[in-house]
Amino acid sequence: MKSREEIIERFNSYNFHDDTIHAIKIFPATPPRKLSKVEVETSKYYTKKKRFLTLKGCANISLQADFDVLLNNAPPNVEYVQAYGCGITIKELVERQRDIWNVDYAPTIEEPIKEKIKSIDKYVLFRIRLFGGILEVVARDFAVKGATKINAAGQQRQAPELGDSGSTWVSFDAFHKSLID
Repeated sequence: MKSREEIIERFNSYNFHDDTIHAIKIFPATPPRKLSKVEVETSKYYTKKKRFLTLKGCANISLQADFDVLLNNAPPNVEYVQAYGCGITIKELVERQRDIWNVDYAPTIEEPIKEKIKSIDKYVLFRIRLFGGILEVVARDFAVKGATKINAAGQQRQAPELGDSGSTWVSFDAFHKSLID
């Protein structure tokens, strides 16, 4: 099993700068033991080659985007991606979301957030900063298909391939086209 530090180092070596976001897909957890995941489909604007980022074992997600800003910057480009392992930062994100969950627990039921906070060191905060928004996902791991990595010499190279999920994507492109038309 990879350590959190190895996951962070590996993630931070990928270059998604100026990728166009085509879709963000959320797969909720389903029993028995199928963990949630978030898939982000992008492409480099000059190659149009599809690239996929899958965040696996997700615990929390936060997406804040100004579609007017994204439209003015169309195509909606990624500024940078960054992974963080600081338990305090992850805990703050989880607790900040608590008020918007719209769930109350009876006094006799222990809130699931307490268990998550106890195991916060198993998670990584993956941040995808857009020109016009931010996607933050607390997850255990990630995989990529078709993304470029920066090597020690500062040169880009292709990342190893990941199996196709065979799923349908929600399209940012269709949304942008509807605003323009």
